[in-house]
Amino acid sequence: NNRGVLWEQELYEGFLYYKERNFFHTFEIDNYLAAFSFANENEADVFHSKVKKNLDSGYDAQNIDPAWKSFLDSLGDLGVPQSIIEKDSNFIMEFVQNNPDVKRLIPTQTSSRSTNNNNSKKLLPAPPPSKHQKRQPQLP
Repeated sequence: NNRGVLWEQELYEGFLYYKERNFFHTFEIDNYLAAFSFANENEADVFHSKVKKNLDSGYDAQNIDPAWKSFLDSLGDLGVPQSIIEKDSNFIMEFVQNNPDVKRLIPTQTSSRSTNNNNSKKLLPAPPPSKHQKRQPQLP
């Protein structure tokens, strides 16, 4: 069985990932030190190079799923300033992921190709509330 362990970690600005030994890598999460101890040094090298590549490339809107990019671009068409979309894109994506009624309005990669632009604007939800708003919005 080749399933392995699944780990999800945000590579935030300022994230530091250290290769202490060929098989032992460390990084800080929530003011704690975390580590990976690899059984296979080749896998450790591959993992380290992938993390470093992602850290070096930084955030780029082209690194996201085309359906999400299309959705975020459409917010600009609805009057949301590009600076807000860039600053709050993680919040927007998290909001959509946590609200199934909104999430189903996002076209998938395959369906976005077959949707014409006139209809896609009609299907888009209103922009999410500011992340500073304290109460959860009511969805229809």
